[in-house]
Amino acid sequence: MKDAFDIYATSKGLNPAKMWEDVQKAIAGIFQLKEHHVIDALKNYPSSDNFFELMRVDLVVDEDLKVYLLEANMSPNLSSAHYPPNQLLYEQVLYNLFGLTGVADHLKGYNSTNVKEQTAAKNMVTADKNLAVWGHECDTFCKGNCESSLLICKLCRPCIDPDLKSSLKRAHKEFLHRGDFRRLAPPPMLPGDQVDYKYLENLNEANKLQHLWYQGKCNIDSTWCT
Repeated sequence: MKDAFDIYATSKGLNPAKMWEDVQKAIAGIFQLKEHHVIDALKNYPSSDNFFELMRVDLVVDEDLKVYLLEANMSPNLSSAHYPPNQLLYEQVLYNLFGLTGVADHLKGYNSTNVKEQTAAKNMVTADKNLAVWGHECDTFCKGNCESSLLICKLCRPCIDPDLKSSLKRAHKEFLHRGDFRRLAPPPMLPGDQVDYKYLENLNEANKLQHLWYQGKCNIDSTWCT
């Protein structure tokens, strides 16, 4: 459907690439503005790791492909009873969602009650070595100094704290199992991009480190750039 729209827009002399970029920025902006509300809500639960929410965002575009955000709906209706042609679309959304969130695991033993089997299965998917980024900077500038003013140093292997490591492992697993989904934040990057520290100013430290980690992964493998 996206390709069909792009072909139509291009035939009218319009550039849909800018429109899709604005769509991504609009949706990502919702989460950045409401992040503190989500964090506060999760404080009511013993664990903040076992939740996900599927949302539907309604947008419109005008004749010049300017994007307008209308509303965001929690837990959208995915029944195709009212419009059967949407059945395949909804089925694929759910299939990709369950893979991304781990509801449907890709490995036998991932949820084993045997701790040794479970650990081995998880390490096969995502191990510490898969988190390694910014090797040159860690070796030359940081040199094991976890208190360095260079934020990248907190991503060096000796400096990653347990909470950050757990978060990055989840991000790595999500990337592997994202299916047709694409991330909203951090925004698309290019290998070797200069870090936009002005953009980082508006993020908390955890999100800054996530951004820098994705840039480091993008520098190694361009498939991580989007």
